[in-house]
Amino acid sequence: MVSLFFVLSGFILSYVYSSRLQNGKLRFLVARIVRLWPAHVVSIALLWLVAPTMFASRFTVAKLVATLTMTHAWLPFEDYWVSFVSSAWTISTEFGLYFFFLLLIYKWEQTWLWKLAGSFLCLCAVILVLEAERARLVQWSGAFWFFYLYVNPLGRLFEFTLGMATFELWRRFGPRIKNGLVAGTLWELAALAFLSFILWQAPDWADRVTRCWFFGSDLAGLWMLTSSSCFGNAALIFVLALEQGLVARLLSYPFAVLLGQLSYAIYLVHQPILHFCWTHQKDLEKIPSWVMAFIVGAVILAIAYLIWATIERPCRLLLKKLWPSPASVMTIELPASMIRSGSAISRPQGDQFVLPSRLGILIASTIVITALIFVVFCSHR
Repeated sequence: MVSLFFVLSGFILSYVYSSRLQNGKLRFLVARIVRLWPAHVVSIALLWLVAPTMFASRFTVAKLVATLTMTHAWLPFEDYWVSFVSSAWTISTEFGLYFFFLLLIYKWEQTWLWKLAGSFLCLCAVILVLEAERARLVQWSGAFWFFYLYVNPLGRLFEFTLGMATFELWRRFGPRIKNGLVAGTLWELAALAFLSFILWQAPDWADRVTRCWFFGSDLAGLWMLTSSSCFGNAALIFVLALEQGLVARLLSYPFAVLLGQLSYAIYLVHQPILHFCWTHQKDLEKIPSWVMAFIVGAVILAIAYLIWATIERPCRLLLKKLWPSPASVMTIELPASMIRSGSAISRPQGDQFVLPSRLGILIASTIVITALIFVVFCSHR
């Protein structure tokens, strides 16, 4: 399901920047760095605090530099991909895709179909090159050499471009599609069923592709297993963006919007917290599993909220203040419910526009402090 992230990223970036990027390429890159980097650094610091032994075992200056510059997934070395916070390889991959976006978005409306086809041919070429360099990659990355296709930006370019193409189709045909609530919901369920079918069949397809006489390879099978869901993801994003069914309406409620805002921080901090629990399982073994699951979930959400409210959003607002631009509109804060086909942005309705609050920060801080006291108590029993 990581594929969903890259398809959605292509869709959202195309929506935000398709008509506003002309002379703002540098600002685009700076804005994307501001979007990714602060929470990324915080997650590394959090790992150092909760798992210092693991952090020290993985630490080298070169790894730290590659990770902080968000280029660690570009290199063909497995130790770099998962150097600190393992899930942060996606940040490096996404950062690489931003540079491709600057090329893809140029005259996109006239060339989008050719660029989509070109990105697929690029994927095929990458598979062929990696297969040809298999021996060298095994030497550099060991038994997991084939995952270089999984983490490298070039290996994810087709999914990202598919997301951009999904936006183009949505922009062209979205205004013409008029469904009621029932029909819209049925289309949403159909898209979910289509995605589920792909996920169910992907292992079988991967096995067949691996053994195919024409283009069979381990890498082609890996792509089918991990990324073929991009077509189902694109269909689901298109249908939900129409906002005509029950699922889309549910996703526009404030709590769902808030979870969307926190999703990036949740994704980054969950691993350090889970690793802490794993390394302290003897101290926590007397706690019922369901209670532990509730505590861990609450702590992850609380830390994610604090990162979003006190680090992520202030950094983005500071950029807008220091470097104002029409391109910054307010799209970095828009919930999905305010995105409309065409170039219009709807007004926030009711509580759909979710912002940090002092009460939320107080509650999140209380949860984190309580969890720390609880852990210290259990460790000294």
